[in-house]
Amino acid sequence: MNYVGPTCAWHRLVHVCRRWRHVVFASPGRLGLHIVCTERTPVRESLDIWPPLPIIIRYWLYSTSTSEYPIPNAITALEHRNRVRQIQLSHVTRPLLDILATAMREPYLALTTLELWSDDEMAPVLPDTFLGGFAPRLQRISLEGIAYPALPRLLFSTVNLVSLLFDKIPPDTTGYISPQVMATSLSRLTWLKFLRIDFLPPGLPPNLLQNPRQQTRAVLPSLTWLEFQGLNEYLEDLLSRIEAPLLENIDIKLFDQITFDVPQLLQFITHSEKLNSPNEAKMNFHSDFIQITLSPPRGTVGNFTLQALCTVPLWQLLSVVQICDQAIPLLSSVQRLEICGGEHEHSLREWQDNIEIAQWLELFYPFTMVASLHVTENLGPFTASALCELTGRRAAEVLPALRNLFLEGPEPSEFWEGDIWQFIAARRHCSLPVMVCRHRRDWEHNLEWAGLMEVDG
Repeated sequence: MNYVGPTCAWHRLVHVCRRWRHVVFASPGRLGLHIVCTERTPVRESLDIWPPLPIIIRYWLYSTSTSEYPIPNAITALEHRNRVRQIQLSHVTRPLLDILATAMREPYLALTTLELWSDDEMAPVLPDTFLGGFAPRLQRISLEGIAYPALPRLLFSTVNLVSLLFDKIPPDTTGYISPQVMATSLSRLTWLKFLRIDFLPPGLPPNLLQNPRQQTRAVLPSLTWLEFQGLNEYLEDLLSRIEAPLLENIDIKLFDQITFDVPQLLQFITHSEKLNSPNEAKMNFHSDFIQITLSPPRGTVGNFTLQALCTVPLWQLLSVVQICDQAIPLLSSVQRLEICGGEHEHSLREWQDNIEIAQWLELFYPFTMVASLHVTENLGPFTASALCELTGRRAAEVLPALRNLFLEGPEPSEFWEGDIWQFIAARRHCSLPVMVCRHRRDWEHNLEWAGLMEVDG
């Protein structure tokens, strides 16, 4: 007999002596006793040996062959509908899902966790009859690579749901759930804390979004974590319909697009008590995507990350500028700005060949309260060249609160002469002193300085 996981360690204790066996079985609920059925468990024998304890079905298989899947064992365990608490199945193929769905047409009233994972090229589809559309005790749903168009119907019965993960949604209409229907379904989940909606690229076509956005939003009072991957249009439509005042973390990944119009996303963030006043902003320019992260003062919770797939340096910069221009009210509280990227020689050459200084300078316009600016070595020349363009009154209008400029680099002369000197002189003329620091490593935490210069006007 094979048992795995800490939930089954109790079976060793009942073999110690009769007294211990009596103590363990006297309080099975308080001790959280379960029978775990895995791909190697002789299910029928196990269920005959032990008392009628709750059942966990956990099959983590590495083969996608239906013939190798222990279907009889799984069906035997599923027959005990009033005892099954958790169902966790990996590598679920279409034929296997059809068999399981046929065996699971009735409600499982004790079920608290449902996790199904498939890596088939064509996503298996759960039918409307799955679980009878009724699962009142479900607390966690995780579907990966599986289409389930009837999910909203099931959600109407899962009032105790805490976590909903809908991953690798196929890029077709097989399992499509509109933002309007999704928001309506979520509105009943007052205990929901974690939500992830993850589409496979290229995502669903925007022409599916034809429902008008409603003015009244559904409030998710317990939601603290939101993740989304897909097209901007779907996200905007969904967020126009929901509100999460206690949200602490939001992670957004948008597919490659020409424009990023995100007014609903920004409004959604401003309605969150822990995300509407970020203290730090970080921009990462990678070879195939850009990422913007907003964080509150250190020591407090709350984090917003927006990632957009993009490979062209100019488009990357224009996308960031476009998003920041829309987020000016949100960025007005940022005091620390980090700009990272250009690590690879090839990408650095593309930056030098395609980015104009004026375009790079636009990046700084929304950050009116930034006191500390941190720039990695490869992007230092762009920053220095852009800042030296700030002459006269413009030196006081762009980054007016800047007091500390941290540049990562090897030698002081490469940064402090030329462009940086012009910028420092312009700020001195405006009576806005700037401290310029250069350091070799650990630049993010400012632990090792190799040079320091202060101009106090």
